[in-house]
Amino acid sequence: MAKVKVGEETLTSKTRASDNADIKVELKGKGRKIRHIFRDKSNKENECPEILLLAKEPEIKLSVYAGVTDERRATTLIRNCIMAGAAEISFFAGSKSASKNKRNMSEYLPLWQAVAHTAATEFKRSRTPHIKYYNEFTDMLDSAVKKDAAIFLQERGDNRCSMATAASEMGNISSVAIISGGEEGFSEAEMKIAEYVGFQAVSLGEEIIRNDYAPAIATQELLAILSIN
Repeated sequence: MAKVKVGEETLTSKTRASDNADIKVELKGKGRKIRHIFRDKSNKENECPEILLLAKEPEIKLSVYAGVTDERRATTLIRNCIMAGAAEISFFAGSKSASKNKRNMSEYLPLWQAVAHTAATEFKRSRTPHIKYYNEFTDMLDSAVKKDAAIFLQERGDNRCSMATAASEMGNISSVAIISGGEEGFSEAEMKIAEYVGFQAVSLGEEIIRNDYAPAIATQELLAILSIN
């Protein structure tokens, strides 16, 4: 069961699946850090951190851009992101997308939009997030770069920082993009392009988080940090 504990300047959310993992936001003076704590190290990929329902819609418009995945995981991703507080959700085809998914996935947009409507109603959102699809990585970047800030989730790389560090450098913003790769992540070229256009590379920790959960985890962590800054 999900659990949120606020006290002694600490926010904690625990996962389902026997509480095998914690997502913890800690404040100590001016320092802030986010930790993923996995008690069971034997099953990293299958851990599904529980997404906490954001009771109040955020003032910041948060847009999620997610690497295309299979239809089932896309549905889960949409629900998770709306629960966490995303205002927009877009899918894109990256160079490392599975070959079966590199075709134009726009045919699924009506289904995905229906899923978003159902989730928005269930989670009592004032409006249904618009679902989009970009068939090219660069088209996605053209949209994301228009936000006040952009976070590029990476599983590897020396230039990554924590979500807390990225949030501390955002200043006064009204919109932010969170960009997450597909099941196989980003190519080296895509990471270089994202760095060139000024996107901040952010790590969610050393453990692997499924791609249908990672954007929502990033969303709730970022919003949690911004709410206590």
